[in-house]
Amino acid sequence: MYLGVVANAIPSKNFDGKIFIKRVSETKKYQQMSHNQNFSDDASVNGLLKNGQWCDKDVGVVVSGMTLGDLKIALVEQYLLEPAVSDRLVICLYTGTGKNKKSKYICKDGDAIPTQDVLTLGGYTLMVRSKKGDEREIDTTCDSKFMEMIMPEVGRAIREQYHWVPFSIPIFLYLDNAGGHGTKAVIDQYVKALKDDFNIILVQQRPRSPATNMLDLGVWMALQNVVETLHFQKRM
Repeated sequence: MYLGVVANAIPSKNFDGKIFIKRVSETKKYQQMSHNQNFSDDASVNGLLKNGQWCDKDVGVVVSGMTLGDLKIALVEQYLLEPAVSDRLVICLYTGTGKNKKSKYICKDGDAIPTQDVLTLGGYTLMVRSKKGDEREIDTTCDSKFMEMIMPEVGRAIREQYHWVPFSIPIFLYLDNAGGHGTKAVIDQYVKALKDDFNIILVQQRPRSPATNMLDLGVWMALQNVVETLHFQKRM
């Protein structure tokens, strides 16, 4: 989820209407080594890699004599993977069954990749490795802690984008009044802070009234239409 602030574009002021956007998240570190198969925000690409298309001999990504480093380069070219993903790719080979099942990893760029039976039969699984201490972004909610932290940044961004508006002239910021924007005490606090520090006046939309909510009827409906069109079948 993202917190976003937008407004009407004013081309004559070189203002495109984009003011502020921030992922509602926090940074956490992995407590132990972990593996996943989140290769791409494109659901179709992610599905192909999870299903092992990359090691299909008819696709031609894997060739004889290839190392893991060579494979990473080939996968970036074939599937347009991001460096944050491709740099952490490893190959897992499971051996045994039940309680005796074990995993062996090809994890160094110089490691050779066997291209015989086990590979062509789909015996290898492509994985993304995260080591202990690596950081990741975890989605959170717009709770009191987040709103206290972010609202000063919002106020600063609004004044920077509306650079031609004198500080003496107030700027009005409309909020959708959805739940989770902080306790009443916290809301009162950042409402006062934005007024005192940036001369920005917050206006809360009427709650639970989508038929009269300007943001739902206008801004977010327009954004949702574009997002659903551009990111069809994608997870971003």
